[in-house]
Amino acid sequence: MHQSLDRLHQKVLESVTFESDSTDWVFAFSGGVVLRVSASWRLVAHGKIALGWQDDGQWFGRSEPLNARQRLAEEIAGKHVESMTISAYGDMKIEFHDSAAIEVFNDSCGYEGWQLLGPDNRCIVAQGGGNVFESGE
Repeated sequence: MHQSLDRLHQKVLESVTFESDSTDWVFAFSGGVVLRVSASWRLVAHGKIALGWQDDGQWFGRSEPLNARQRLAEEIAGKHVESMTISAYGDMKIEFHDSAAIEVFNDSCGYEGWQLLGPDNRCIVAQGGGNVFESGE
């Protein structure tokens, strides 16, 4: 396990924002840990896909558009991160208490898929093509 991933253990998701300029989703965890995602991601809960990265604002036959931040809060608010894994291609899975998970798919041969940033200048980057690089002190 990468050292920086260990710092995400037992953290709680505090906020989620979407930056329209960069089209990044930003997941802020307790302890100053931030996950910036430029790739596809989904929230899996209760044995199904509860939310996908493009679902925010979609109607899907509902009476109001889906609010991704609200859905994330409903599913994982107050739950601690129990485990994190990174695949050989830079895909990341963050599992929360009660088996909800955020799955990030590093989906480009050139673009960075995600960055995990810590309060101590450590960072892990899923580079294009599947390489995962860790830097910091």
